[in-house]
Amino acid sequence: MMPPRSPFRTNSVVFAVIGLVIGLLVHFIVLSSPRYNWINPLTVTVPATGTLSGLVDFLTISVMYFL
Repeated sequence: MMPPRSPFRTNSVVFAVIGLVIGLLVHFIVLSSPRYNWINPLTVTVPATGTLSGLVDFLTISVMYFL
């Protein structure tokens, strides 16, 4: 007969797996947003407020894509 497992070890593994899954989920949600879209960088949109930083970000990503 096997000895019972340690609750500390079980909880550690469970929380490590849950943390990894949540981390990957957040990672892919953020990377699929228009600002950090790495799959198709041409879909980046310039913010409607007309800020200069939005335009610079758009041009930087566009230039990096074509180089």
